[in-house]
Amino acid sequence: MKCPACGFNTFDYLETCKKCGSPLKAKPRHRIIHEPFAEPAKQEEPTIDKKPIEEIKQIPVPTESQYELLFEEPSELKEEEEILDFDLAGFITRGIAFLIDMLILLGIATLTLASGLFFANANLDIRSANFMNVIITIYLILLLVSSTYFVFLHGFGGRTIGKMIMGIRIIRDDGELIGLREAFIRWVGYFISLFCVFLGFIWAIFDSKSQTWHDKLAGTYVVIE
Repeated sequence: MKCPACGFNTFDYLETCKKCGSPLKAKPRHRIIHEPFAEPAKQEEPTIDKKPIEEIKQIPVPTESQYELLFEEPSELKEEEEILDFDLAGFITRGIAFLIDMLILLGIATLTLASGLFFANANLDIRSANFMNVIITIYLILLLVSSTYFVFLHGFGGRTIGKMIMGIRIIRDDGELIGLREAFIRWVGYFISLFCVFLGFIWAIFDSKSQTWHDKLAGTYVVIE
């Protein structure tokens, strides 16, 4: 901008000439642009009541021994032997009790066979069909008597006459007396033990719990009273 009084070139936003001091007509747009910038008043931020930060609980760091156990490879698990709270009967004691029961059943079988032959016909021919019918009938009766002897005596008291004499009894694995169900399963197991050349009975000698095959099948133990 040129001063109209002295002709000095000056800035467009000045109101007076810098050389002669004569008044100048500054353009409004230059005045707006070059006016000193006024910083806006800072607004006070609203204060917020800050609660104290709770202390962060530290996670316990495992010790060296715990760290080793954490990444330790699992070792082979050893089967723990079950500890029984009762005295198991020995093989000889059980064998004598079973022998007594067999002698009792043998006496019953002899009397039944003699009575059957006597009442059937004293002169009955062995080769005749009637004789075989009598034998089969007597065999079925003896089978019923033997099953009744073992199942009911074991199911109602846990012992036969032979076991009473030897002072032993059959119990379940929880220490309670067996019922008719366990007694019947055990009686069926007798035939399995017998058919394998008595191996099921002899197994009690080598078993850690002195159990025969029929004991394992029924889940029973023979103990001393």
